[in-house]
Amino acid sequence: MQVHATMGNKSGTPFLWVGPNGVPEGNDLLERSAGEFDLALSYCSYDDLAAKLGSAPWKLVAMDIGGAPEQGLERLKVLRRERPRLCIFAAAGKDSLEMLPLALRSGASDFLSLPLSTTELNKALIRFSQHAEEVAEVEGEVIAIYGARVGLGATTLAITLAAELARISGSDAGLVDLDLFRGDVSACLGLDGGNSITALAGSAEIDQSSLGRALERHASGLAILQAPPAFEQAEAVTRESVVRALQLFKARCRFTVVDTARLLTEVSIAALQEADRVILLTDLSIPGVRAAQRVIDLLARYDLDPERIEVVMTELEKSGIKIEEVSKALGKKSIPMLPRDPNVGAATNAGNLIANSRNSALGAMVAGMARALSGDAARPNGPPLLKRLFGLGRS
Repeated sequence: MQVHATMGNKSGTPFLWVGPNGVPEGNDLLERSAGEFDLALSYCSYDDLAAKLGSAPWKLVAMDIGGAPEQGLERLKVLRRERPRLCIFAAAGKDSLEMLPLALRSGASDFLSLPLSTTELNKALIRFSQHAEEVAEVEGEVIAIYGARVGLGATTLAITLAAELARISGSDAGLVDLDLFRGDVSACLGLDGGNSITALAGSAEIDQSSLGRALERHASGLAILQAPPAFEQAEAVTRESVVRALQLFKARCRFTVVDTARLLTEVSIAALQEADRVILLTDLSIPGVRAAQRVIDLLARYDLDPERIEVVMTELEKSGIKIEEVSKALGKKSIPMLPRDPNVGAATNAGNLIANSRNSALGAMVAGMARALSGDAARPNGPPLLKRLFGLGRS
C-alpha cells in the first residue's frame, strides 16, 4: 500500500512516518502535533521507504517496529547506516518496552510507545526541535585523548566524556578505540568486540555504509568503533583507514572522542593530527610533568599546534608539587585536576562505567568539560576548552 499524504505545515521541517500500512492509528494526534511543531508530515509503508527517502530532505523519521521486531530492528540499522545524521524515532507497543534499549542500539535517537500519547510525542518533538537544526548545521568535531603515561585513566575519561557529549547534545557521539592492541573500551563497557575497525581495514572503499556496519551501538547514544579483537588484526589498521574513518565520523556525529594508544604509532599520530582538540592527560608528579612536556614538544614536530593541546591532570594524594609551577612549566594558564574516584574500578569491572559515572566526582568534572565543549565547539578559532571552562586565558 503506497501512501504519500502530506499533513502539517507543508513548508515545515520534513517528517516521515513509516509503518506497515503507512498511516498509523491515532494519526490525527500525530498531524496535530506536526502542525504545532512546524513539521511537514508524510507517511509511507515499509516497501516504499527506499523510494520515499529520496523525495525530500528528511530531518525526522519515525518508524513503527512493533509488528515484527527483528525485521524492524534491521530496518533501523539500515536506515541509520544510510542516513547517519538523521533523527530517528522508533515506535512500539506499550507492552514492548523491552524493545527500547534494542532500538537505541540499532540506531534510534528516541523511542515512542504505541498507541501515541500527546505528552510523550510532544516531549520527543521538543527534544528534536532543540537539537535538530544545530546538529544539522555543525560540522562534527574530533577530540583525541592521549595519556602521557600508562595508568592515568585516559580510557575512562574518553568513555565518560563521549557519553556526556551524547547526552548534552541530544545526538549520537562517536567513540573510537585506537589503543589497537589492548582494546580497553570494549572491556570497560562489557562489549564483545564483534564489530571493530578491522572491517574498515579490509574495505576497498571506506564510506558511511561500511563505517555503519563496523560500529557497535550503545544505549547511551555512543556509536563505537572498537579496537580489533585479536593482536594480529591490529597490524592491518592503516593510517589511511583511520584518517578516512575520522573524516566520516565528522559527517556522522557532532562529537567524536578518540582513545589513543600510549605508544605514539603512525596510527596514533594520524588521529592526533586529524583531531580538532587534543586532551593530554598526565599526573601531578615530576615524571608526569616531564612526560607531558615531551609529548607537547614531540607533537610540535608533527605540525600539531600546542594551542590545540589542553592539559588535564589526575590528582595524587601526596604530590608536593604546586599546580602553578606546572602551569608555568607547560605554558598553560589553567590546568584542571580530575579527582580520584574509588568507584570507577568497580564500575569498570562490571562493564557499567557510564551508568556509574554520573553521580561521581569524576563524572561531575567531566560533565562540566562536556558542557563547555557543546557550547561553541564548531568555531574553528574559538577559545580553548580550558579558557571556556574557567574563564582564563593563556600565559
